[in-house]
Amino acid sequence: PSLLIIIDTGIRVAVIGAGTAGLAAAQALAARGLGFVIYEAGSQLGGNWRWNNDSGFSSGYRSLRANTSRQHAAFRCFPLPRGGALFLSNVAMVEYLKSLA
Repeated sequence: PSLLIIIDTGIRVAVIGAGTAGLAAAQALAARGLGFVIYEAGSQLGGNWRWNNDSGFSSGYRSLRANTSRQHAAFRCFPLPRGGALFLSNVAMVEYLKSLA
């Protein structure tokens, strides 16, 4: 199974992967009014943050945590809510990425 997200504005850019980097690229393209297509090998977004990702490419593991604080892990345009763990778990990061998308 794979995930495909399409935003069409006449000009479309291919974004490979719906992990953190792919979603950052999509956010930057959208902010500039450019269309994009996100191609993700797995059935859900999250990339390496998604433990047991069905893409077969993720190196994430059950106890994975961010090694940067929540303030540095968040997108500048979409801050994390206040409170919670200083270093996000993989589950919390995937939930954050889902709310961003």
